Amino acid sequence: MSKLFLSFKFDDELSQRIVDTARSELRNHGIEAVVAGDLNRTPPPEIVRSTLLACDALLVIITSSPVTEWINNEIGIAYAADMPIYGLVKESISVGGILPGITSYFRFRRTFWESEIRERIAVVASEMLGLSGIVLAVVEPAEVLTSSTGRLVLGIRPRNLPSGEEVLTIHIPPGFRIPINENPVATRLTGPAIISGLPENVCRLAARIGEGTDPLAGFLKIEVTLVYPDVTSHLHSGWVELSLRYTAPEVAGKYRFYGGDRVVIGGRNSQQSQQDASAIDIPPVIVKGEVAPITLSGIIFVSDDNPLRGPGLVRADMTMRVDPYTGDFRSDLPRVRAVCYLSAKDEGKYRIFGLAPGIYNIYASVFGSNEVLIASGLRLETGRQPSSLDGHLR
Repeated sequence: MSKLFLSFKFDDELSQRIVDTARSELRNHGIEAVVAGDLNRTPPPEIVRSTLLACDALLVIITSSPVTEWINNEIGIAYAADMPIYGLVKESISVGGILPGITSYFRFRRTFWESEIRERIAVVASEMLGLSGIVLAVVEPAEVLTSSTGRLVLGIRPRNLPSGEEVLTIHIPPGFRIPINENPVATRLTGPAIISGLPENVCRLAARIGEGTDPLAGFLKIEVTLVYPDVTSHLHSGWVELSLRYTAPEVAGKYRFYGGDRVVIGGRNSQQSQQDASAIDIPPVIVKGEVAPITLSGIIFVSDDNPLRGPGLVRADMTMRVDPYTGDFRSDLPRVRAVCYLSAKDEGKYRIFGLAPGIYNIYASVFGSNEVLIASGLRLETGRQPSSLDGHLR
């Protein structure tokens, strides 16, 4: 796994919030965030140097002036080691020294906006992994409560085309309710349900519910058509930002928003292979129910040695509630259900959050196929749940 060293001012609240966001986003891209302070709140210089040199790149986070000596020293160590250096700098801060000359850095606005930080981190991650030319995506907030309402910001960094159109397709899981008005002639969006902030002549929006033989039947399918080169000047730092009014699912779990894209030139698709629903890797959204420490995890296999490598779903369905204190069955408390959506990137590994003590049936499926019961009558108790439950799709 690639490692990114984070250099920042420990006692600055804004820096700490950015670090927390960066850790989460880097984890989504398979990159480990390394902070010297995790080892020791005041680590000795030799520990800082050895930890930094064991990483693949340095990310400098500057939120106040003057820049601390620790940050400048870490920049110097990385520069001497010919290590890639990235920067996140608050827009009001003047950056001096060698940082501006040895790397490009990103500015962020005075008001802390988590989606903007996630966008910058996603770009850094793609550069570290050598994934040039891919479509990036971030989601904010990354966690919501069951049945809550609000706005979900979906940021997408499309390709930069010289001409033609790029069609971005986002599939929203059926548990999320996005109010749209389906017109029998042409699907239209209901007022402020989904907003791009871009003029209609450079960004067209359409939405419908997937049906029939579509593997993602029941998902809300949102199509965003960008017209090049006119759209370029309207993008915010190269990103399209969709704001979606939503009601969160009633069922807790990990929900994935699947995405695909295709390029259209002269009315013809020039990249047919990019139309599948996994072309854009969108981080999951965690839906939390009641506060409960039980988590169920494992791997779903399609054969003895091969894990699932594609979109799928793992579902936990409670059949009986258990009192966490007495161990007695309770019929007066609501039964808990939870899900975990999988993408090809997960390689069959699932983690279901927020389960309450009780008896569960566990199901798994590949989209477009029937569910398979992988466990029946599984009892989960606080502090005694199985560390792993693997399942096979035969």
